[in-house]
This record gives sequence, structure tokens and C-alpha cells, in this order.
Amino acid sequence: MVERSDMKKRFNNLGFWVLQLVIAYSVFANIPTDWYYGRTRDFTNARSLGLAGISTIIPSPSGMFINPALLGLIKNPSFDFSAALNWTSEKRTKELFDQFENTIGEISVADNMFTHTKVSPLAIAYPLPAFGGTRIGLGLGYTSVIDYNYYFHKELRDDYYQKIGDYELKATGQTQGINFATGVNLNNPSLADINIGAGLCYSWGNHQSTQESDSFQIKALNFNFGAVTGLGERLKIGFDFQNRWKMHWKPTAEQVNPPTFYYLWTSSFGLGATYNFPGEIPTIALTEFRYIYWQDRDHPSSGQNSLNIRAGIEHTMLNDVKLRYGFGVIPSLIKLTPPTVLISFGLGFSVESLKFDIGANIQRCTLTEENFYWPIDEEKVYETFGNIVISVSRSF
Repeated sequence: MVERSDMKKRFNNLGFWVLQLVIAYSVFANIPTDWYYGRTRDFTNARSLGLAGISTIIPSPSGMFINPALLGLIKNPSFDFSAALNWTSEKRTKELFDQFENTIGEISVADNMFTHTKVSPLAIAYPLPAFGGTRIGLGLGYTSVIDYNYYFHKELRDDYYQKIGDYELKATGQTQGINFATGVNLNNPSLADINIGAGLCYSWGNHQSTQESDSFQIKALNFNFGAVTGLGERLKIGFDFQNRWKMHWKPTAEQVNPPTFYYLWTSSFGLGATYNFPGEIPTIALTEFRYIYWQDRDHPSSGQNSLNIRAGIEHTMLNDVKLRYGFGVIPSLIKLTPPTVLISFGLGFSVESLKFDIGANIQRCTLTEENFYWPIDEEKVYETFGNIVISVSRSF
């Protein structure tokens, strides 16, 4: 009897730990799909961020990461750099039912908040006179491209709501790039103000996850080009193209097969415009449409094309302080993931020869099981995320 009792206890203990492993696996694997593929940085500096992420038409050295033709608009040697705080709040809930199976509300089963910081982009621009009165702007910069940082923590509880364990998922990493670009201002009196440019970017990075099989290294080489033209003194129109990425992924786990593969990321077209309204409080209205597409969807089977729409307003107050705000509709690149509405705001001011810009944005969406890389136990997940960026720039 003693032996049977001991054996029964051992089987019970074994069953308990098997159950814990099953639960742990479901917890570790339930990362939102859009976070697994990473979130692309969709602004160039704090001014861009405060204007809903509009980038293809805002002159600055860091503008070359999106539209290198903007370097043709820079008349003096310049630099700018930014520091960003990225934050995400995630709340997971389950529905509560009464004894008649009627819904009576929701209960939170996990509530997480995580932040991380980055110092980028950093860019310099140097204009040079050229033949025929044209001007060539050279640019060099470093920036963060794709963000993989994600954190999840959950307390496991039994049917009596007694805590039986803690599990967490932590993914870190980013893709970063070094850009070289040139922009040319044609400066032909017989033509409109025309600027053209092209750039080359080498990117690298890594993704480290609690699950070793989801960790990988990344290398990529891509290019971009664009144009900016002025139609009269008040209206400017800009266009840019970012070619698709052919990212070389190398999983760090030895058991993953194949050990290396190519992952085809997205390409995008951007079209933007600005219009200056004169008056006692000069105002600039900006808008941008960006079409992002998956040229090859064999590997990212959940990828989809999307059209981002952004609009912003910048007021120049009497004390030369810039007041900015913006709005955007941002569809996800992942199928079935709902789009987010983006709201942004910002300020710009000068202190002697330095220009300071502060920008912030916020987005929110509600996710369900189909929006996760692996199944989850919760019915709804409320995500709120955004950025706070401070940029410093100077012209010499």
C-alpha cells in the first residue's frame, strides 16, 4: 500500500509539472504577431513625430532616411540627433459569466507596462555648390529601423485564484542602419524648385527572445530615392520610394532548420504635401499618404498591404514657438490585426543657436486570439503604445 501511495504521489506530481509546462508554453508563445515581425520606425525626428509621423516633405538632415531629396533644401552645414522613449501598455481580459451564462463584465488577468529608450537618429548634412548654380547636399546618419522589444508577465492561478507561479516573455532587439545619401537642388530659374536625391542603407540587428528558437540575427542592404518640388511660394510636394528589404535572417538556435534564410520585408511609396497659410499666426498644413506592400508573401503568409494616411498642422506663435498636432490612420501590416488611430502633438523652440523639438504620439487597438503568433487564453487584449522624442539641431 505504501508503494502504491508513493507511486500515486509521483504520478500526481508529474501530472502537475506537465500541466505547468503546457501552461508555460502557451504563455511564452503568445506574442502579438505584429510585435514578432517588429514595428518599423515611422518618423524621422521630434518635429516629424509631432506632425503624426509625416516625413517625406519635412526638411532636416535626418529626413534623408525617408526622402534623400530633402538634403537639397539644406543651405548650411547642419546636424540633428534625437532621443526617444517608447512605451507600451497591454491589458489582457477574460469575460465573466453568471450562473445563467450571461456576460456580466470582464476581469483583468494580466496587466503590463514596459518602456525602452533609444538615441537615434543622428544625422549630418553638408551642402556643396556645383556646376550651373546647382547645390549638392551630402548626408550621413545612423538610425533605429525596426523595434522588436516586447515584455509580457502573467501570474498563474488555480481554480481558487491561488497563485501557483509566474511566467514571463521578454523579447529584445532592433534593426539599425547607417545611411549615406545625396540630394541635389537644381536651382534652374526656368523650372520650378526641383530637388532630387538617392540614398543607400546598410542595416543589421538581432532579436533575442525567451524562446531560443525565436531568436535571430539580421543583415540587409537597401536603397531609397525621392523628389521635392515647389509649386509657387506656398505649396511643396514630395515623393519617396523605399525598396523592399531582402533581410538575411540567421536563427541563433542550432535546432532551427534551415540555419539561414532570406526574408523579404516591405517596400513603400510616400506622397506628401505642405501648404503655407500667411497671417498673424503663420500656419503650415501637411499631409502624407504612404502605401506599404509585401512584394513576396511566401514566408510572411500573414502579411498584407496597407495605406497610411497622416495629416498635421504647425502654428508659429508670436514668440516664435512652434505648436504642432497631427492625426493618422495606420493599418497593420499583419492580416486580421485592426488598424490604429494615431494622435500626436509637439512643440519647437530655439535657445540661442540650438533648435529644440519635442514630440509625442499615442495609438490604441484591441486584439483578439487571431492577432497572436500562437493561441492565447484571454478573450481580449487592449494595447496602448506611443513615443516621446526630443530632438536637437543646429545649422552653422
